[in-house]
Amino acid sequence: NKNIIDTTGQFLGRALTPKERGYGQEDKGQFGESGYIFAACGAAPVYRRKMLEDIKIGGEVFDSGFNAFFEDFDMGWRARMLGWEAYYVSGAVGWHVRGGSTDVGNAAGFLGKYKFPKKSSLTKKRIYVNYASAIYKNCPAGLLLIQLPFIALRHLLLSAYLLFTSPALLAANFDIIKNMKVLSQSRKYIQGRKTVSANDLRKWILK
Repeated sequence: NKNIIDTTGQFLGRALTPKERGYGQEDKGQFGESGYIFAACGAAPVYRRKMLEDIKIGGEVFDSGFNAFFEDFDMGWRARMLGWEAYYVSGAVGWHVRGGSTDVGNAAGFLGKYKFPKKSSLTKKRIYVNYASAIYKNCPAGLLLIQLPFIALRHLLLSAYLLFTSPALLAANFDIIKNMKVLSQSRKYIQGRKTVSANDLRKWILK
């Protein structure tokens, strides 16, 4: 349905997940005003070359360790931390089938928005690991402490779901631990160059 919005820009959820503004809403012109956003969805963004060169870590713009899922969010958050801004242009329209290049399905509630229950085990693992990795690399300690109750609740609900449906996927925690050295190096670089504070980032959280 070309009248259903996929995204008008990425913002932060209270658990510091990427939140696509307007996702699933009928387009009634409610986002007709252009303006700054937290980051751009990776479906059809336009990036400045200078920005891409500036935010590279180890020669990479997108973290190859992510492979897929949250890689655009991770890169956009890093750019924000290093002083770059993202802008939503209401007249620029593209068509995006979310999840069209991966497995899809239908579900409702907490896990249903992006069809999590119907995804393959590999996709679930990437989502689980990449979310934690993006937060660890990019989030200032102050913001992490403020939002920790929401992050902990999300982790508890997702872990409980995996425990009863795909317990083997909980071993993904070991992947995070295994990658901690590389993640810590990236975090040190990003936090050492950051130009924004925890309070600056809080204004991008959508309730």
